[in-house]
Amino acid sequence: MSKKQIEYNSAQMKLFTDVVFQSHLQTIHKLASKFSNSSDSNLRRLFRNSKSAGQDFDGFIKKNFSKIIREEENQNTIAKSLFILVFSYIEDYFNSLCAIYKEDDPSLVISLNDINGKGITRAKIYLEKVIKLPNFISNSEWEKLTLLTTLRNKIVHAGSFAEKDLSKKIEKFYNVDLIRISDNEQILLSIQFVKEFIDEFHISFLKRRTFDYILKPKKPRKKKSNDA
Repeated sequence: MSKKQIEYNSAQMKLFTDVVFQSHLQTIHKLASKFSNSSDSNLRRLFRNSKSAGQDFDGFIKKNFSKIIREEENQNTIAKSLFILVFSYIEDYFNSLCAIYKEDDPSLVISLNDINGKGITRAKIYLEKVIKLPNFISNSEWEKLTLLTTLRNKIVHAGSFAEKDLSKKIEKFYNVDLIRISDNEQILLSIQFVKEFIDEFHISFLKRRTFDYILKPKKPRKKKSNDA
């Protein structure tokens, strides 16, 4: 296979990988929006019913406190599940890029499995140090992803418990209404956080860095005139 054909196949695979990844992100974003709208609708319905019954706001809270707490718990649980799913797709996307670039260069003997570490950290090292992909991810973006990796690991492996001192790192990037650590050291996520995380990742990473290799259609050659 010629070098030109290899480059063409690589570009096609990168494009396909991007499309599939974006499709996953869009699906999760739609699910998050659907659940958020449903949860908000439930709370509005409860409030309308209380208002119709002549209750003031304090009465509404007192009567529906358990239902409101349940809605918040449901949102936190769904948000964590979707967040973990998004992260798994990000890790798979990074690993796919590593495999594509490795296939693109037959002379490259080092594979992703030869790199110490795991997850997106290992993929980042491979893409930057082995593939030598320039500006793969900025320092600020990586700092945020590193924090989110820590939170993801806490959710998966530590029952969502996290040290309170992580709050300062979280507040550097996010509003406490979106993501925070509670007084009992539980990680609390909102559906809006998941949506904004997807939007931010898509805009700051995908659109800027993964569409530069889309093959541009060649302009048709002008036919030479037979006029003398």
